[in-house]
Amino acid sequence: MTNKVFAFEDKLRLYINKLEAGDFSNFSTVAALQSEASIPDSTIHQDLISYLKEYLREIQNRFDDVREIKNCFILVENPWHVQNEDIKLFCQFGFSKTQLMNEIVELKHDTQLKASFIEHREKQEYNEFWKNVPSKYKNLQDCAQLVLTIFSSTPL
Repeated sequence: MTNKVFAFEDKLRLYINKLEAGDFSNFSTVAALQSEASIPDSTIHQDLISYLKEYLREIQNRFDDVREIKNCFILVENPWHVQNEDIKLFCQFGFSKTQLMNEIVELKHDTQLKASFIEHREKQEYNEFWKNVPSKYKNLQDCAQLVLTIFSSTPL
């Protein structure tokens, strides 16, 4: 889910930049309307840019709190890509950095668990995967469950 939000923000930025350059290729209906209507080009053009900029601000404001912790989602979406700085975020929630780092090192070399993760990821069954993670990764499992409960009704 978070990837989709941030990708959407990037698309809005792309559209704004293209419109500011006079490129309506992503807005063929608007381009057709503009060529048919007696409304000055600059009015439609500027209104659309203003609307998209305001929409982008709304999206950014709405997901501002998620942006601050977005690296926490890496643990759920692909624990093999977790970096040291990502672990620091979990320490803010009371988890031990030392224990998390030790579990990450173990996890990165657990080929059976990685195979299981790949199977679950293909079906987007992140909850199922984390429910079945062995207890030797208890801290990572607890961190993942924390993240999953934030978006319990939304697929990541």
